Amino acid sequence: MTLKTVGAVIIFCVCTYVGIYKGDRLKKRCVYLRNIQTALNILETEIAFGGSRLKRAFEILNDAADTCGLFKAAAENLEEQGIRYAWKKAVEEKRTKMCLSDADIQVMEVFGEKLGMTDKENQIKNIKYVRELLASEQKKAEGDYEQLGRLYRSGGVLGGLFLILILF
Repeated sequence: MTLKTVGAVIIFCVCTYVGIYKGDRLKKRCVYLRNIQTALNILETEIAFGGSRLKRAFEILNDAADTCGLFKAAAENLEEQGIRYAWKKAVEEKRTKMCLSDADIQVMEVFGEKLGMTDKENQIKNIKYVRELLASEQKKAEGDYEQLGRLYRSGGVLGGLFLILILF
């Protein structure tokens, strides 16, 4: 094999990988937004009927839904920093792993600002409100995935072929 051929294969593989990676991040965002909504459903039930302390409820959520350890990270910092800062730190920590957008982060921060600050009924209302906002973001994410997911994957392959044609 000549050096040109090896270079062409490397260029093609890298471009294809980047396209698949970008498409996969869109899909992961949809999955994690759905998982966070599931976790919030469980939290609502835990607050309404279980009466668990917030730290214990977060530990239960960590085991119940795959959120990349978001609730576990918040639970670990809860007593040291308070709920607002522990939640914000956990969201920022897990943001890239969960592929969350700026709009998703804003919704999550709205949740953290009101969490643990009011009575049980208002907590449940806040959780429902945040779940609705996350459902809206999930619909946008699914639309982005349907529209851009295939484009990124195909664009990676075609971009690699295009670069090979231009360079060789």
